Amino acid sequence: MPGIFLGIKIPASYGSTLITLVPKGDNPVKWKDYRPISLSTFMSKINTRILANRLGSLLHKVIGPEQAGFQKGKSIDDQILLAQEMAHQLDRKVEGGNIIIKLDMASAFDRMSWQYLESVLRKMGFSNFVTSLLLSNLQATMMSININGKPKGYFPMKRGVKQGDPLSPLLFILGSEGLSKALTQGIHS
Repeated sequence: MPGIFLGIKIPASYGSTLITLVPKGDNPVKWKDYRPISLSTFMSKINTRILANRLGSLLHKVIGPEQAGFQKGKSIDDQILLAQEMAHQLDRKVEGGNIIIKLDMASAFDRMSWQYLESVLRKMGFSNFVTSLLLSNLQATMMSININGKPKGYFPMKRGVKQGDPLSPLLFILGSEGLSKALTQGIHS
């Protein structure tokens, strides 16, 4: 495992991941009634936990104060209350118009582009080595689906971050911060 932190390519067996569907409630009927959880190898979990702990300690340096999800000592409740207050204040007259944008974040973990994430990491000042280390954990992933207790087939993961992986929420926050900064720049230009 230490070789991974030295830039050695992640072995294929290390990246094998079993997708298990967990019901969101009682009596699931449709696919949307299930939450896919990625069950990774023990070594992968150790590696991603180390990376998540190190990355988590840096987030406050690169993430704006408006982001609160998945961060120690912050609550998303504050952002919800702030959004409600801003919506109530929309009828005030200001120069120009007022607008609120609501983003549908359904399946957002599954849809994040790795190329986009790489671009965001580089713009935030992460080194090539760190960017490569973070992305290689995703790129080495080979998924298999748990059907009736048995893994069926293997296919490469091409985008998104893994549900249930300790590194995934942090990578998602970084990707979201890139979007937040782009929206802010668009508003001010």
